[in-house]
Formats: sequence, structure tokens, C-alpha cells
Amino acid sequence: MRRSLFGSLVLVVVAVVIASACSSSDKAPAAGNVYVGGGGSGGRDASADTGGSGGSAGDGGTAGGGGSGGSVTDASDEISCPVDHCSNHAGDCDESDNDCGGTECQACGNGGYCNTNSDCLSKRCAFVGTRAKCAPGACNDKIHNDLETDVDCGGNDSPPCARCGEGLGCKVNGDCTTGYCNTTTLKCSQPGCNDGAKNGDETGIDCGGPSCGKTCGIGQGCAAAGDCASNRCVATQCACPTDMVLGAGTTPFCIDAKEVTYAAYASFIASATVPTMPTECSYKAGNFLPSANWPTPAGANGKPVTNVDWCDAFAYCATMKRRLCGADGGAVAAADYATETKGEWYAACTGNGVNDYPYGNTYDPAKCNGGDAGLSATAAVPFGGASATCPGTLPNLFDMSGNVAEWENSCNAKTGSSDTCRVRGGGFASDSDGLLCRGNAPAARNASAADVGIRCCL
Repeated sequence: MRRSLFGSLVLVVVAVVIASACSSSDKAPAAGNVYVGGGGSGGRDASADTGGSGGSAGDGGTAGGGGSGGSVTDASDEISCPVDHCSNHAGDCDESDNDCGGTECQACGNGGYCNTNSDCLSKRCAFVGTRAKCAPGACNDKIHNDLETDVDCGGNDSPPCARCGEGLGCKVNGDCTTGYCNTTTLKCSQPGCNDGAKNGDETGIDCGGPSCGKTCGIGQGCAAAGDCASNRCVATQCACPTDMVLGAGTTPFCIDAKEVTYAAYASFIASATVPTMPTECSYKAGNFLPSANWPTPAGANGKPVTNVDWCDAFAYCATMKRRLCGADGGAVAAADYATETKGEWYAACTGNGVNDYPYGNTYDPAKCNGGDAGLSATAAVPFGGASATCPGTLPNLFDMSGNVAEWENSCNAKTGSSDTCRVRGGGFASDSDGLLCRGNAPAARNASAADVGIRCCL
């Protein structure tokens, strides 16, 4: 009897606990008790800026409170791209194929799936069967792709596309129908004779050929002797005339192998040629006769001409389509006048600074016709008299030291007859210092002397 009563009490307590834990009941609550219904769960609206509304109130003696609002969720959170989506071996985000195409990844190679031309390295997206795939560029696809320099032209594709017309893109002259790619604009342009490129019918850069009317310098390309300032074309390159020697300066040049003789100068005078002269030689008035020892003394045809001033030397070289030796094809700059190591004459005499004398670094009074040689204390000797023992650093170059000094295109100003210019190499009366390759004797432009003559460059 006692055990039965205890068991009944336990059942009653359990029932009460269960009833109080419920949020709602199918039955009406008993009088005098208060029941509070549980709120429903908050809603979730992925597209809204606010949480979902609370759940409805439960049934009870007092209405249940609304449920908590749902958490805010941005739609983009649902579709954000992985940081490594361009290398995760999957075609996700806006990729057109695995790890390529779209707005962020690299373009796809040929055969990759694509949606637009920009998805492809070839910039050509074409249907292959039922799917669009990146296709190789072609010379007729109306797209600037592959190695083309403009739409369907230029470049070195294999097979190559047609050359590009004027105004279209290019990288090299071969990309253009005009034969000239402007390296500044990278556009095909009409060739010119001062554009810094070999084009048109030129044989060298801005020279040679029938159109430009300008001959090419030493080492430039040629098709015929007339393309060259030297009038000598060897193996498609302009070469020195046979009576000159190739010198190596900043730019290639030629220098007379021997000093200008009386015979050569007499031919110049007989031609009555008056070349275009610089204004500083206006005092000559077309008269280029030597100041003394003229006409040619008996037996002197093979000797170097003397008693000529700077303008006489300039006129002779110009008439021979050559020039006085200077620097880089022109005059030594006035600012460099005091530096005797500047210029082509010095480069030829020393072998670009190798020797102090044309034959070596040690003075040898017996080598050349100087004051210590005993060959001629009062006059120059003809070629062969001293030349056999007075070779230059360059093969077949003679008498760069002694015999007669030679005018150089190096003056301190360009005002007229009183400008000071340099004579180089020393003469038959010079001492060891005067016979050095760096030796020089400044003289007025209009000065002349029995130990000063001419040597030309080209």
C-alpha cells in the first residue's frame, strides 16, 4: 500500500515538470496557473538588409514573446570567389574554363572554353561544335592577334600575314608595305632621306641609291661605286680609295697614305675649280696658289707641296671630294682645340693611342725626315726618300712624322684669316718633341711655310 502511494506521487511530479517545460499545450491551462508560450524562431531573408520577423506568440495564460530577428546575410557571401580561384584547377567564379578567362584570370590558350574574344590569348573565340573555344589567330579574322602588329597584318607568324599599310602598327621595317617603320610612333610611314633608317632604294642609312642624292660613308652599304663618297664599293660596302688607308676612330674614316705632292696640287690648280668654301676663307677670293716655291720647282713633282695655308689645304681636299682631317667627319670642336689628342689625324698616327711615334714609343732619329735624320736639313724629300723607313702604325701609311707638317681641321674660332689652327706631325727641321704624334705647331689660318703641306681624310 505504501509503495503504491509513493509511485503515484512520482508520476504526478513528472507530469507537472513536463507540462511546465512545454511552450504550448493542446489543452486549456488550468485555472490559477500562468503559462507563457515560447516565441517562434527568427526568419532568414538572404536578400534583405534586416533579419526575419519573430515567430508567433505561444498559447498560454500570457501571450508568448516574438522570436528573435534572423541574422543579416549578404547575398554576395553566398557566391564569393576563393582567393586562389585562378589556380585551384576549377572553373569557378566568372572563369570561362579552369583557371582562365573571365575578368581576373589569365586568358585561355587555344582549345580552352571561352565566352568572348577577351577570354583567349589569341583574342579569337569561335564555336567548335556546340561549344565556343579559343581558336588560333588567322590573317583574315579581322582581329589583331598572335604576332600581328595590326589587324591581320605584320609580324612574323608562320606563314606570315601581309605587310601593313601606311599608318598601321609595326615593329620593324619588314612589317610595312612602305618598307619603313617609324621607331618613335611604331607606325608604318613613308621612307625619307633623313629618318635614320635604311629604306626605300637606299643602300645605306639615309644614303646611296638614286632617290636621296647623298653618297654613303666608309663601311656603309652600297650597290655600286657611285653610292659611296669614296667612289669605291667592295663586297657591298663602301671602302677607302686605293691611295688612302682605313683609320679607326669613333666612326670609320680614310686618310691619305702619303702627303699631297706638287704634281697632285698642280692638277688641282689647272682644273680652275673653286669649291664651296667656309666664310672664314673669304680672304682667299678664289686664289689658292702657294705663297712660294711655285710653279712647281724643277724635279719636285714627287715632293710634298708646301707654302700652302689652311684654306689652300681645305680647297684642295674639297675638290678631291675629300676633306681636311678633323673629328668624326667634321672639324674638331673649338672647345677641344687645345687637346691635341682629339681627332682623326692623332688616331691614325698613334693607332688609336697605342704609339707615341708612328713607328713605336721610342724616338729613332733615323726613322723619319726630322731635324736629326740628316736626310734634308732644308727641304722635304719625295715619297720613297724617307718613307721606306718612316711607316705609320697603320699599314701603308707613311710620313706621319717629319718631312712636312700637315694642316688639321682644328681651329680656335671661325672668324677669318687670323684664327689659330693646328699643323700636325712636325717637319724636316723638327726635333724629337715636334715629331711626336701629339706634337703640333699652332699657326694663323692664313700662314704658310716651307715645311707645311697637306694630307686629306674622307
